[in-house]
Amino acid sequence: MKKSLFEKTVILLIGIALFSGLQLKLDELKLKTVPKEPIYLPSGKYLRAIALGNDTLMADILYLWSIQHYSIYTIKEHRFRYLEHVYNMITDLDPHYLDPYLIGALIMAKEGGFYQMAFRLLEKGMKNNPDAWILPVDAGFYAFQDLKDYELALYYFKKAAEIKGSPPFIKRLIAGIYERKNENQTALAFWTEIYRTAKEDWVKTIAYNHIYDLKIKIDLEQLRVAIELFKDQKKRLPRSLRELIKAGFLYQLPKDPEGNNYLYNPRTGEVKSRTPFRLKR
Repeated sequence: MKKSLFEKTVILLIGIALFSGLQLKLDELKLKTVPKEPIYLPSGKYLRAIALGNDTLMADILYLWSIQHYSIYTIKEHRFRYLEHVYNMITDLDPHYLDPYLIGALIMAKEGGFYQMAFRLLEKGMKNNPDAWILPVDAGFYAFQDLKDYELALYYFKKAAEIKGSPPFIKRLIAGIYERKNENQTALAFWTEIYRTAKEDWVKTIAYNHIYDLKIKIDLEQLRVAIELFKDQKKRLPRSLRELIKAGFLYQLPKDPEGNNYLYNPRTGEVKSRTPFRLKR
């Protein structure tokens, strides 16, 4: 006989209680303690067998239980022993359920400090949900903000930017990381493209300010390199920046974004801009 939804739900809850080791406090029996962690955690494929086709419902229940369980801060010993397995169970049951990937990775990274575990879970989510740009963005933020691993952050942010429908701010994150890495030419190319394609005035303003500052930084670096090359060859500092052109180290002298010449001190070899940067560093 075909079971009703209510009957299926009851059987499902019984299965979760049996196979996930979730226990109720029996006050009337005055039990002293209740196990602080699951006794038995089957894999997702076994849970599917008892889900009776209600995989997403079981995933929901386990997900809600996991949040409650990992919110009990009085549990200290072996608190995260089964953390990865728990969220693998949930995401095996419902591979397209995004919240467990995001919250699971958050608990792994921020609560447990298990960043590689968080990346594994988010990578699993990316494989199962290739159109969900939020997953690589989350991974990129963990790499960027917490680990200061700019190469890994770039990898994830670029992955997110390639997804159709991903928001424009991701390209701004990429450009900002290139600036932090002092890869100014690459950063300038990104900010120029952002400025060219931006539809909002405030985005154009942000992009222009970065372009403005990067122009100064690139010009100063170019001048400093030319001065050092001149010094190595001539065994002295150039008397003026124009000597760099005569000596063949520059084709022309750059000007700052306001059209001004850069300031040069022939006694120290120092070169700087009379125009200040627009952004605070």
